[in-house]
Amino acid sequence: MAEHSSAAARCDKMFHIHAMQPGSFRFDPETMVLDPPHLKKVIYVDQFAISEMVKAVDTRSKAHSRVDPFWRQVFEALERVCKLQLVVCPWSPFHRDESLVSEMFEPLKRMYEHLANGVGLLRPTDIELRQLNTALVAWLDGKEPDYDSNPERITTGSLHRWHVRFLVTVSMDYPPERVRDLRHRRTRLDRSLARWFEECRQRPNRSFDHALMIECDGYRDVLLGTYQDMVKRENELVSLVEAATGEPLRFKVDNLTPPSEREANRSGSFWKS
Repeated sequence: MAEHSSAAARCDKMFHIHAMQPGSFRFDPETMVLDPPHLKKVIYVDQFAISEMVKAVDTRSKAHSRVDPFWRQVFEALERVCKLQLVVCPWSPFHRDESLVSEMFEPLKRMYEHLANGVGLLRPTDIELRQLNTALVAWLDGKEPDYDSNPERITTGSLHRWHVRFLVTVSMDYPPERVRDLRHRRTRLDRSLARWFEECRQRPNRSFDHALMIECDGYRDVLLGTYQDMVKRENELVSLVEAATGEPLRFKVDNLTPPSEREANRSGSFWKS
């Protein structure tokens, strides 16, 4: 703890010395932007750590007396460097979903939003689709994909801007059905991972390359199957609407045609590339 306090004090002193130097930077209070840019360290805090820190600092928590004091030290260190504008800990949709199924939703929400200071990560599926689109376009052009590695593209709230002292957030009234669905999804995922682990344990070939090939093939099959299911459901919906109205739809519905054999083969080639 003494080492932490000493290190934090040095960081505090260095920060204020730099900040008070004449002409060291220019600050625009309207945009909260520094010139030259002040780049923070970005730390993603796992949900387990969020939960343990809440138990450590919230005396109302049932597990407060049992939690390792280490987690209070972690919180104090993170909070300090965040307030010194040296670090930002973006929250993610995973934090919200994992917190919703807990009895401590509001304290957990306050914790991850407090450390994030208004900065959040996009949903993993959104990031995944962007990367897939980049890879597909490059593959069609016969080039290597050039991924945009700018972290601002996958975050909201601006990672490196100067954050103000006040943070205003709103808590939604999430319906019980959503919480129930999240719990069911977690249960299914747990069972699926348990089966997958057992399959991996019994495979004669346990190399990383073999496991990666199996995962890529499974990912391809799931995406193609999802697309085909979507086309089938939307075609059924169109048929129901036309049967109910007795006339064809007046607007054109695009992309409701199942892929041809040639398109399916070409898509398979992309997934194997």
